[in-house]
This record gives sequence, C-alpha cells and structure tokens, in this order.
Amino acid sequence: MKAYRMAALLMLALPGLLLASPRPPKAASKAPTLQVTNQNPELVNVSLMMHGEEYTLGAVNRHTTRVFTLPSEAVGSEIRVVASTIGDQKGFTSQPITLAAGHRAELVVPKAILDSRLTTK
Repeated sequence: MKAYRMAALLMLALPGLLLASPRPPKAASKAPTLQVTNQNPELVNVSLMMHGEEYTLGAVNRHTTRVFTLPSEAVGSEIRVVASTIGDQKGFTSQPITLAAGHRAELVVPKAILDSRLTTK
C-alpha cells in the first residue's frame, strides 16, 4: 500500500519538478552590431545600404552613443553606413565593409559630419 502511495505522489510531483528544473541559457546573439557615437550638436539619422536598398536603423541624439543590431542579412554582405542630420544634403556614407556574425562596427560622428569615421572590431 505504501508503495502505491509513493508511486502516486511521484506521478503528481514529477511534472512540477520538470517545470521547475533550470533551463539552459539562451545562446548569445550572433548578429553584427553598429555602435554610433554622435559628437554632433544635432540629431543624426543612421541607415544601412545593402543589396542596393537603404534600411533605416534609427536616430542618435546629440552627444550620445547608441548600439544597433543589424539584420541577419548583413552577415557576409557588403554594406555601407549612412549618417545624416535633418536637412543635410550630403551626409556621410562609409566605404563598403563586410561584417561576420558577432562583429561590431563603430561609427563616430564629429561636429563636421563629413569627417565621420567607421571602424570594425
């Protein structure tokens, strides 16, 4: 009789124990990223040129740094980074770069936006 009770208790407790067991950690994102440091006194809009298309990443407020996660299609593709202020006709367009999974590009936008520089890590 005790054996039946023990078996019944185990059957009731087992699903709860399985749900409470620790989960393995999620794998870290392997998408490439772009860190933009805006030293310009104006808000800077950042986009990505890839496969002949322009993809808007977002805006970076003046005197701040923001990190963008790039789309998975950017891995192994030739891309250019574009930075411009509102109403800016020229802006900055980088030379083509290619990023591997997990790599980071860093763009620094100084007061003179045409003097921006893009590096990879």
